[in-house]
Amino acid sequence: MGDAGTPGATVAKERFRKWDDFVRELDLADPLRRLVLDSWERSWAAAVDPVRPPFRRINDEELARRLERSADLVRAAIPHLHWAAALLRASEPAVYVVDGDGIVLCSVGASRSMMETFGLLPGFDWSERAMGTNGAGTAIAANRPVAIVGPEHFASAFDDCTCTGAPIHAPDGTIIGAIDVSTSVATGSPERLALVAHIAYTIERELQASWESRRREAEEAGRIQAEEAREQLARLQAVTAALARTSTAGESACVAIRAIGTILRAQGARAYLRTDDPRGLRLVASTGDDGTSPFPAIPSDPEQPIVLALFRGELVILPDPDEVEGAATRFAPGPTLSAMASPCLVALPLRIQGRDLGGLVFVIEGPCRLDPAIRKLVATMAEQCAQAVERNSLFESEKRARAEAQEAVRQREQMLGIVAHDLRNPLSAIMLRAALLKRELASRVDEEKWRDGVRTIERAARHSNRLIADLLDVASIDAHRLSILPAPHEVSDLVADATETVRLGATGRSLSVHVEVPTDLPRVLADRDRVVQVLSNLLGNAHKFTPDGGTIGVRAEALDGEVGIHVRDSGVGIAAEHLSRIFDPYWTRPNNRQRGTGLGLAIARGIVQAHGGRIWVESRVGDGSTFSFTLPLAGR
Repeated sequence: MGDAGTPGATVAKERFRKWDDFVRELDLADPLRRLVLDSWERSWAAAVDPVRPPFRRINDEELARRLERSADLVRAAIPHLHWAAALLRASEPAVYVVDGDGIVLCSVGASRSMMETFGLLPGFDWSERAMGTNGAGTAIAANRPVAIVGPEHFASAFDDCTCTGAPIHAPDGTIIGAIDVSTSVATGSPERLALVAHIAYTIERELQASWESRRREAEEAGRIQAEEAREQLARLQAVTAALARTSTAGESACVAIRAIGTILRAQGARAYLRTDDPRGLRLVASTGDDGTSPFPAIPSDPEQPIVLALFRGELVILPDPDEVEGAATRFAPGPTLSAMASPCLVALPLRIQGRDLGGLVFVIEGPCRLDPAIRKLVATMAEQCAQAVERNSLFESEKRARAEAQEAVRQREQMLGIVAHDLRNPLSAIMLRAALLKRELASRVDEEKWRDGVRTIERAARHSNRLIADLLDVASIDAHRLSILPAPHEVSDLVADATETVRLGATGRSLSVHVEVPTDLPRVLADRDRVVQVLSNLLGNAHKFTPDGGTIGVRAEALDGEVGIHVRDSGVGIAAEHLSRIFDPYWTRPNNRQRGTGLGLAIARGIVQAHGGRIWVESRVGDGSTFSFTLPLAGR
């Protein structure tokens, strides 16, 4: 069409010449002549057939998409199309609406056969680039109402038609379609352009009003939704705060059924938690009745709402009155349900990490239809309740365990007190009589064997008395009631008191005892007897586990704000896997030939910690051990 040598170009030039003569003959105004000339130039540039352009129709799927996209336009235009067709029925008009691309969306007026002949049925393309100059297509291209009379059409096939078209705009000025009223030249009139433009304007106003109404409705719906969301958030926050204040699982369940019951407008509610029996449930909270009805453990009956909720792991509603009555009389007996005309049961599971903790059941009068937002809200509240139940159940278990432990400690202390009292009295008598016998036999040379027996009695009594003292010390340490009387002391005096006894025992086994305490060492704040007890325990162990001919060393040094005391031996050492348990009460090394109670090091640790110090051990098997502890300075 763009090639001037083609037959189509020749026809187009001839039509241009004839149309120019036609315009001069009619003496039309120049703007209209310019508008049609522009349309012809666009049609020529688009290679439109100047004789009979092809009637192109889009496929049904594409048409369906366009109809859906332009549904508001079609809905607004149809009444006006029928009105125009009725008004101009004497002219046998074809009235149709196209979308912004010129695709026919709907048409009325002429017979279907004529509409099909002229391509005016939905789906046909009447854009200017496809059909040349025409009412709807040119109105869209020129963005103004147009009247195309007879030979003003680019294609000669439409020389006997008069087409009046007007664009239809969205509120922002975008062209969303056009209306076209076409009649024959004999019955057509360009004066109808005002009518068509008015129809287009009316459609625009109706669309704008419809969209504005829809916008206001959307805003109102959004406002309501936001308000509901704020209200739901406030309810969730209130429930969360209330659950945080609960201390038992029953209190948590009671908070949940009251909050959710208010949302559901329930007449009654029950909360059940699992029992030790995996198939059992127990009532922990209720509302809506006096709560005096018996509630035995509920078996896993699939007909019962709470069991259904637990089985499915989601909210369950039983709206059928017959089904509800049959299940509910077994599930929730009481005056509330029987007094209702059409009860409905709503059950929610209490689950956490896939574990069933119990469930909540609500009795509602009338049909129960919960919208998704309410379902989500009550389900979230049930999840919060499950978390609170779990937390409080763990707290209750811990509280019971702590109470049992405290009771056990109390009973143990009571037993130790009784044992200490009952043993110390006869031991005191034994030790007193042994001392008297020892003094009496001191002058009898021939009775040395009696003196040995008395010494044996005395040693056994002292050992028993020390064992009792150790047991009482361990009990005091466990109960955090170990008493100390700290005062300033020279470290050298404390070490001297403790090493005196071990030196006597070391002589018979050829053990060397070395003491290294600097003379300028600052004084420490300590309970003298307790610190000597610690050193005696450490030195006693060193003496016990060091072979004959070995060495034992005691060294003291000034540290940062404290004094460190170290007891080193050349004994058998301690295995690495035993170091973490060496200070545990009653623990002794496996295969230990040196039998003991396992209390000495535990007591030593308790005494050092009571002074605010630290105690530790460094050892390797075959290389001896070094036990160290610290004491605070007297000036701190």
